Amino acid sequence: MAWDASKYVEFESERNVAVLDLIQKTKPFLSKCENILDIGCGPGNSTRLLRENFKDSKMLGVDNSESMLERANSLKLHKCEFRFCDINKDFLSLNSKFDLLFANASLHWIKEQDRFFKEALELLENEGVLAVQIPLDSKSVFHQILQNLARDFGLNSSKIRVFSSLMMQQYYDILKQNFSDFVLWESTYIHPLENVESIIRWYSGSGLRPYLEFASDKESFTNELLKRLKEQIKPQKDGKVLLQVPRLFFVAKK
Repeated sequence: MAWDASKYVEFESERNVAVLDLIQKTKPFLSKCENILDIGCGPGNSTRLLRENFKDSKMLGVDNSESMLERANSLKLHKCEFRFCDINKDFLSLNSKFDLLFANASLHWIKEQDRFFKEALELLENEGVLAVQIPLDSKSVFHQILQNLARDFGLNSSKIRVFSSLMMQQYYDILKQNFSDFVLWESTYIHPLENVESIIRWYSGSGLRPYLEFASDKESFTNELLKRLKEQIKPQKDGKVLLQVPRLFFVAKK
Protein backbone atom coordinates (compact mmCIF):
# COMPACT_ATOMS: atom_id res chain seq x y z
CA MET A 1 0.00 0.00 0.00
CA ALA A 2 1.48 3.32 -1.10
CA TRP A 3 2.28 6.05 1.39
CA ASP A 4 -0.18 8.95 1.55
CA ALA A 5 1.63 12.14 2.53
CA SER A 6 -1.61 13.96 3.36
CA LYS A 7 -2.46 11.38 6.05
CA TYR A 8 1.02 11.55 7.54
CA VAL A 9 1.09 15.34 7.88
CA GLU A 10 -2.33 15.53 9.55
CA PHE A 11 -0.51 15.14 12.88
CA GLU A 12 2.73 16.81 11.80
CA SER A 13 3.06 19.08 14.83
CA GLU A 14 2.70 16.12 17.20
CA ARG A 15 5.20 14.00 15.24
CA ASN A 16 7.68 16.88 15.15
CA VAL A 17 8.14 16.93 18.93
CA ALA A 18 10.35 13.83 18.75
CA VAL A 19 12.24 15.26 15.75
CA LEU A 20 13.10 18.41 17.67
CA ASP A 21 14.22 16.42 20.70
CA LEU A 22 16.53 14.34 18.52
CA ILE A 23 17.98 17.44 16.85
CA GLN A 24 18.74 19.09 20.19
CA LYS A 25 20.45 15.96 21.49
CA THR A 26 22.49 15.71 18.27
CA LYS A 27 24.01 19.20 18.30
CA PRO A 28 26.66 18.62 21.02
CA PHE A 29 28.01 15.60 19.10
CA LEU A 30 28.72 17.52 15.90
CA SER A 31 32.23 18.81 15.20
CA LYS A 32 30.96 20.31 11.94
CA CYS A 33 27.78 20.03 9.94
CA GLU A 34 28.30 20.95 6.30
CA ASN A 35 26.37 18.05 4.75
CA ILE A 36 23.25 16.36 6.12
CA LEU A 37 21.40 13.29 4.85
CA ASP A 38 17.79 12.93 6.01
CA ILE A 39 17.05 9.20 5.66
CA GLY A 40 13.38 8.50 5.02
CA CYS A 41 12.61 12.20 4.90
CA GLY A 42 8.90 11.60 4.26
CA PRO A 43 7.00 14.81 3.47
CA GLY A 44 10.00 16.90 4.54
CA ASN A 45 8.86 17.78 8.05
CA SER A 46 12.11 16.54 9.59
CA THR A 47 14.18 18.16 6.82
CA ARG A 48 12.49 21.51 7.41
CA LEU A 49 13.34 21.36 11.10
CA LEU A 50 16.92 20.40 10.26
CA ARG A 51 17.04 23.38 7.89
CA GLU A 52 15.90 25.70 10.69
CA ASN A 53 18.54 24.37 13.08
CA PHE A 54 21.49 24.03 10.67
CA LYS A 55 21.03 27.09 8.49
CA ASP A 56 24.25 26.84 6.46
CA SER A 57 24.28 23.08 5.84
CA LYS A 58 23.73 21.43 2.50
CA MET A 59 20.94 18.86 2.77
CA LEU A 60 19.75 15.80 0.92
CA GLY A 61 16.45 14.14 1.80
CA VAL A 62 15.79 10.64 0.48
CA ASP A 63 12.66 8.49 0.52
CA ASN A 64 11.14 5.62 -1.48
CA SER A 65 7.70 7.23 -1.74
CA GLU A 66 6.91 9.54 -4.66
CA SER A 67 3.96 10.98 -2.71
CA MET A 68 6.21 11.93 0.18
CA LEU A 69 8.88 13.40 -2.10
CA GLU A 70 6.33 15.48 -3.98
CA ARG A 71 5.18 16.98 -0.70
CA ALA A 72 8.78 17.53 0.45
CA ASN A 73 9.74 19.27 -2.80
CA SER A 74 6.78 21.63 -2.42
CA LEU A 75 8.49 23.08 0.68
CA LYS A 76 11.21 24.58 -1.54
CA LEU A 77 13.82 24.45 1.22
CA HIS A 78 17.03 26.42 0.74
CA LYS A 79 20.13 24.36 -0.18
CA CYS A 80 18.13 21.16 -0.03
CA GLU A 81 17.60 18.43 -2.61
CA PHE A 82 15.08 15.58 -2.38
CA ARG A 83 15.74 12.31 -4.17
CA PHE A 84 14.14 8.89 -4.59
CA CYS A 85 16.21 6.20 -2.90
CA ASP A 86 15.37 2.82 -1.36
CA ILE A 87 17.80 2.52 1.55
CA ASN A 88 17.17 -1.23 1.61
CA LYS A 89 18.91 -1.54 -1.76
CA ASP A 90 20.54 1.69 -2.89
CA PHE A 91 22.07 3.35 0.18
CA LEU A 92 25.65 3.40 -1.13
CA SER A 93 24.47 4.68 -4.52
CA LEU A 94 24.29 8.11 -2.88
CA ASN A 95 28.08 8.08 -3.28
CA SER A 96 28.79 10.99 -0.98
CA LYS A 97 30.04 11.75 2.53
CA PHE A 98 27.94 13.34 5.26
CA ASP A 99 28.59 14.95 8.62
CA LEU A 100 25.14 13.92 9.85
CA LEU A 101 22.95 10.95 8.96
CA PHE A 102 19.51 11.70 10.41
CA ALA A 103 16.97 8.87 10.52
CA ASN A 104 13.71 9.89 12.20
CA ALA A 105 11.11 7.10 12.28
CA SER A 106 12.69 5.36 9.30
CA LEU A 107 15.30 2.86 10.51
CA HIS A 108 12.65 0.27 11.47
CA TRP A 109 11.62 0.04 7.78
CA ILE A 110 15.13 -1.12 6.83
CA LYS A 111 15.27 -4.91 6.63
CA GLU A 112 18.99 -5.64 7.09
CA GLN A 113 20.02 -3.62 10.12
CA ASP A 114 23.63 -4.87 10.22
CA ARG A 115 24.13 -3.90 6.58
CA PHE A 116 22.63 -0.49 7.24
CA PHE A 117 25.17 0.29 9.96
CA LYS A 118 28.05 -0.93 7.82
CA GLU A 119 26.97 1.28 4.93
CA ALA A 120 26.19 4.22 7.22
CA LEU A 121 29.77 4.14 8.49
CA GLU A 122 31.01 4.27 4.89
CA LEU A 123 28.91 7.37 4.20
CA LEU A 124 29.89 9.20 7.38
CA GLU A 125 32.77 11.64 7.45
CA ASN A 126 35.39 11.19 10.16
CA GLU A 127 33.72 12.24 13.43
CA GLY A 128 30.40 12.21 11.59
CA VAL A 129 27.20 11.57 13.55
CA LEU A 130 24.32 9.12 13.17
CA ALA A 131 21.07 10.27 14.83
CA VAL A 132 18.12 7.88 15.01
CA GLN A 133 14.59 7.75 16.40
CA ILE A 134 12.59 4.51 16.25
CA PRO A 135 8.94 4.02 17.31
CA LEU A 136 8.80 1.18 19.85
CA ASP A 137 5.77 -0.62 18.47
CA SER A 138 6.39 -3.60 20.78
CA LYS A 139 5.56 -1.32 23.73
CA SER A 140 2.67 0.47 22.03
CA VAL A 141 -0.89 -0.26 23.18
CA PHE A 142 -2.12 0.41 19.66
CA HIS A 143 0.23 -2.13 18.09
CA GLN A 144 -0.54 -4.75 20.73
CA ILE A 145 -4.24 -4.45 19.94
CA LEU A 146 -3.48 -4.41 16.21
CA GLN A 147 -1.45 -7.62 16.29
CA ASN A 148 -4.11 -9.46 18.31
CA LEU A 149 -6.74 -8.28 15.85
CA ALA A 150 -4.65 -9.44 12.90
CA ARG A 151 -4.39 -12.90 14.47
CA ASP A 152 -8.17 -13.04 15.03
CA PHE A 153 -8.75 -12.07 11.39
CA GLY A 154 -6.44 -14.88 10.25
CA LEU A 155 -3.72 -12.53 9.08
CA ASN A 156 -0.10 -13.62 9.44
CA SER A 157 1.33 -10.62 11.26
CA SER A 158 4.89 -11.95 10.93
CA LYS A 159 4.57 -11.60 7.15
CA ILE A 160 2.64 -8.34 7.28
CA ARG A 161 4.91 -6.54 9.71
CA VAL A 162 7.75 -4.95 7.80
CA PHE A 163 9.27 -3.34 10.90
CA SER A 164 12.81 -4.60 11.35
CA SER A 165 14.06 -2.75 14.41
CA LEU A 166 16.30 -4.51 16.91
CA MET A 167 16.15 -4.64 20.68
CA MET A 168 17.70 -1.77 22.63
CA GLN A 169 20.44 -4.08 23.90
CA GLN A 170 21.36 -5.06 20.34
CA TYR A 171 21.67 -1.43 19.29
CA TYR A 172 23.87 -0.79 22.31
CA ASP A 173 26.29 -3.54 21.22
CA ILE A 174 26.40 -2.27 17.63
CA LEU A 175 27.04 1.31 18.75
CA LYS A 176 29.67 0.27 21.27
CA GLN A 177 31.54 -1.70 18.63
CA ASN A 178 31.43 0.86 15.82
CA PHE A 179 31.27 4.37 17.28
CA SER A 180 33.60 6.40 19.50
CA ASP A 181 30.81 7.92 21.60
CA PHE A 182 27.03 7.59 21.82
CA VAL A 183 23.90 8.08 23.92
CA LEU A 184 20.88 5.78 23.91
CA TRP A 185 17.52 6.54 25.53
CA GLU A 186 13.77 5.95 25.46
CA SER A 187 10.92 8.43 25.78
CA THR A 188 7.16 8.01 25.74
CA TYR A 189 5.26 10.87 24.12
CA ILE A 190 1.70 11.54 25.21
CA HIS A 191 -0.46 13.19 22.56
CA PRO A 192 -3.99 14.38 23.47
CA LEU A 193 -6.19 13.65 20.44
CA GLU A 194 -9.83 14.49 19.80
CA ASN A 195 -11.12 10.91 19.86
CA VAL A 196 -10.22 7.27 19.24
CA GLU A 197 -10.95 7.72 15.54
CA SER A 198 -8.03 10.18 15.51
CA ILE A 199 -5.72 7.41 16.69
CA ILE A 200 -6.68 5.31 13.69
CA ARG A 201 -6.09 8.28 11.39
CA TRP A 202 -2.66 8.79 13.01
CA TYR A 203 -1.57 5.23 12.25
CA SER A 204 -3.25 5.03 8.84
CA GLY A 205 -0.40 7.29 7.72
CA SER A 206 2.23 4.89 9.09
CA GLY A 207 2.10 1.53 10.91
CA LEU A 208 -1.48 0.54 10.05
CA ARG A 209 -0.83 0.63 6.31
CA PRO A 210 0.63 -2.90 5.89
CA TYR A 211 -2.28 -4.48 7.80
CA LEU A 212 -4.94 -2.76 5.72
CA GLU A 213 -3.15 -3.92 2.60
CA PHE A 214 -3.55 -7.59 3.61
CA ALA A 215 -7.04 -7.38 5.13
CA SER A 216 -9.63 -8.72 2.68
CA ASP A 217 -12.42 -6.78 4.42
CA LYS A 218 -10.78 -3.48 5.33
CA GLU A 219 -14.00 -1.93 6.66
CA SER A 220 -14.71 -4.79 9.10
CA PHE A 221 -11.07 -4.83 10.17
CA THR A 222 -11.05 -1.09 10.85
CA ASN A 223 -14.40 -1.17 12.68
CA GLU A 224 -13.22 -3.96 14.97
CA LEU A 225 -9.96 -2.11 15.60
CA LEU A 226 -11.94 0.99 16.57
CA LYS A 227 -14.12 -1.07 18.92
CA ARG A 228 -11.12 -2.63 20.70
CA LEU A 229 -9.34 0.69 21.02
CA LYS A 230 -12.44 2.25 22.62
CA GLU A 231 -12.56 -0.61 25.11
CA GLN A 232 -9.00 0.06 26.25
CA ILE A 233 -8.48 3.80 25.76
CA LYS A 234 -11.05 5.82 27.68
CA PRO A 235 -11.70 9.56 27.18
CA GLN A 236 -10.38 12.12 29.65
CA LYS A 237 -12.71 14.50 31.45
CA ASP A 238 -12.43 16.97 28.57
CA GLY A 239 -13.37 14.23 26.08
CA LYS A 240 -9.91 13.81 24.57
CA VAL A 241 -7.99 10.54 24.47
CA LEU A 242 -4.30 10.13 25.21
CA LEU A 243 -2.18 8.44 22.56
CA GLN A 244 1.03 7.11 24.10
CA VAL A 245 3.90 6.68 21.65
CA PRO A 246 7.08 5.09 23.07
CA ARG A 247 10.22 5.84 21.08
CA LEU A 248 13.87 4.74 21.16
CA PHE A 249 16.62 7.24 20.35
CA PHE A 250 20.34 7.14 19.87
CA VAL A 251 23.00 9.58 18.72
CA ALA A 252 26.43 8.14 17.85
CA LYS A 253 29.72 9.72 16.74
CA LYS A 254 32.04 7.87 14.38
